[in-house]
Amino acid sequence: MRTPEWVHAAYDITPIQELERIEGCEDHNLDAEDWLEVSHYGCAASDAEIYVAYSKSLEERNPAVAKFLSQMQLDPAVVNQWILQIGRDKEDPQDVAEAWVEDNMDTVNSWIN
Repeated sequence: MRTPEWVHAAYDITPIQELERIEGCEDHNLDAEDWLEVSHYGCAASDAEIYVAYSKSLEERNPAVAKFLSQMQLDPAVVNQWILQIGRDKEDPQDVAEAWVEDNMDTVNSWIN
């Protein structure tokens, strides 16, 4: 059974203590059939990264939108909250987005300018 994405935002979870994250501290071969057995991680996992992607042609078709998207930076905690509201609480995604934008106009304006 797959854990729903919203579970991390729904509960106050205390992370386990991990070793310090340093570059190259993992040794994995995801192409191997027994990838789990042959992989080793001797440090903390990388922080979550959120990417905003768009077609390269958008830069020519609509430069303002491409600039806006290139300046967006999403906080994983905020995205987790959205997942909780939409996934667990069954809120309408448009309502969630509109409420967040209304409450975070400074952030949105920083993406526009």
